[in-house]
Amino acid sequence: MKKKIIISLLVLVLIGVIYALYQYNKPHKNIAKEKPVAQLKADELFNQFSADESLANKNYLGKIVQVSGLVYSLERTEKNDVNVLLLNEGEMFGVTCNFSQGLLQENEIKKGELITLKGECAGMLSDVVLIRCVIIEK
Repeated sequence: MKKKIIISLLVLVLIGVIYALYQYNKPHKNIAKEKPVAQLKADELFNQFSADESLANKNYLGKIVQVSGLVYSLERTEKNDVNVLLLNEGEMFGVTCNFSQGLLQENEIKKGELITLKGECAGMLSDVVLIRCVIIEK
């Protein structure tokens, strides 16, 4: 009886390990080819999160969103990613778009430029955050 319980537990642990390895090695979504759930201006996306964050999370969190806006700033992170902040004149917060290392070339976009991009919505901190972004149009 004890032997059956031990074997059953080992089988369950093995299944858990195999599933964890599968999830860890699963390829990411191809953002450039994915159809966005919404096409919005940066201020529209930010305003939706500001008005009702739980509803906006339900609509956008973990989903691909296409956003257009003016580039306010570009910042390289410690991991060598690039964060692009889209916001309107006079606004303090907007949409931060994270480009993974190597996806955004030096001087590919400039401050003040109007761009359209897609990324996976990661929710809102002080800004709405999109990760793994790709440029659609500039």
